[in-house]
Amino acid sequence: MWFNCCLRRHAEYDDKDLPLTGQHPRLSNSGSSDSAATLNDENELEKEYSYSINREPGATQEPQFARLQKNQPPSRKSWATSLGLAPQTPMNNVYNIECDGVPETLERLLALHGRPTHAAMLDKSYSLYIPPDHASVICFKVAQKVAVVYGDPLCAAEHMPGVFQNFRKHCRTQGWKTAIVGAGPEMANHGREAKWGLMEFGVEHVINPQTNPGFGRTINRWNRNLQKEGVSLKVYSPKDGIDPQIERDLMQVYADWRQSRVDRHLPQAYSTVLNPFALRTSRHLYTLGPDGKPNSWACLMQVGGHKGYLIEPCIAREDAGQGTTEFLTTNATRILKEEGLEYLTFGLAPREEMGELSGMNKIIQESTRSLYKTTCKALALNGKQAFHEKFKPDDNLRGPLYLLYPSGCHHLGGVRAVLEVTHISISEVWTRSRAAAAKEKAQKREERKQKRSMDSERSHGPVPPVTA
Repeated sequence: MWFNCCLRRHAEYDDKDLPLTGQHPRLSNSGSSDSAATLNDENELEKEYSYSINREPGATQEPQFARLQKNQPPSRKSWATSLGLAPQTPMNNVYNIECDGVPETLERLLALHGRPTHAAMLDKSYSLYIPPDHASVICFKVAQKVAVVYGDPLCAAEHMPGVFQNFRKHCRTQGWKTAIVGAGPEMANHGREAKWGLMEFGVEHVINPQTNPGFGRTINRWNRNLQKEGVSLKVYSPKDGIDPQIERDLMQVYADWRQSRVDRHLPQAYSTVLNPFALRTSRHLYTLGPDGKPNSWACLMQVGGHKGYLIEPCIAREDAGQGTTEFLTTNATRILKEEGLEYLTFGLAPREEMGELSGMNKIIQESTRSLYKTTCKALALNGKQAFHEKFKPDDNLRGPLYLLYPSGCHHLGGVRAVLEVTHISISEVWTRSRAAAAKEKAQKREERKQKRSMDSERSHGPVPPVTA
């Protein structure tokens, strides 16, 4: 899929093979705040195309960029031609996070328009649709001939409907339908006007560090215990200098945490495998274990659309002290409070029950609510929400998230595609539901047995002990 676009960021190139046209993977990025300020002017943006000089993993200097006029002819062989690949096609607008230059483009756009659902762009299994003007990004996966978009288009809110319509045109050329998981209010309003199938399935929990009342006695007690044990907070900021060893150690914590979930047979619904170090503007909080290596990790990713940060992932190894993830979250809140920021989000969390439903008849609405309730109970999808509630998120900042089906909810291929992309297996839901029902039935049977025994004792008195 990536033959005409992907190139790992750490690969080395001879200077003569560097492309000088904005039509392939070295994407636009001016590298300065002055140029970023002009992003809202689309006419000006379309005149700028650039490429980034490859940044080595251990380098600390900022990448250099070249500016070219839109139709300036290349002075050298194109990147694809120099490698003997096929000529470029419309699919050259599709990349992933490992394509050279993509991280710089994401950093630029996330600083302006970033939202929590855009974290999925750091998962290399997701495709990124980036049109030639490099002013927007759409994150998606294809399943069942449906391009399932994760989150809103990464662009200014007023441009989201138009950007998505252009993406739908691209999908039609590939024979794909479309669906959106985790759409925000702007895209939901557009969907209502267009009579799309709409389901309110998720919620975004947000802490306001400036007004948060505190996290309660239990979390405070855990924090004190960790401090007594000598646990201290470490902060790593790649923009201040790259440390490959720390990055490897933290990614190992991530790998161990994911493996522990697999070993415990925990549901993988809505799970992603991120590479937070693809963005050098993120900050990383962690603690050290007895061996001197990291045993927990919280990444703060910039979401410029709300002038704040997303905390994702926030994890700890099994050998870390109790309350370690709470320790990381409270310290992240403290840091943002000191910086005067008012937005720290946990990202998407599924609702316990389906909210608004539209664009479907009553029969589909009732069956959808019933199936969703069964799925949440079987896969324990409310666990994330329970964790978030510990930190007393701000109700005024709480936001709904939606599933949108432009082709309508009657299109079963779209429903199956969303289930596949979000790692929700109907067979797993069925198996876990039956197991839970059997367990509940056994508990009720045991309760009835104990009740009959107690009633018998009250009626006839306790059985006297046998004496010799």
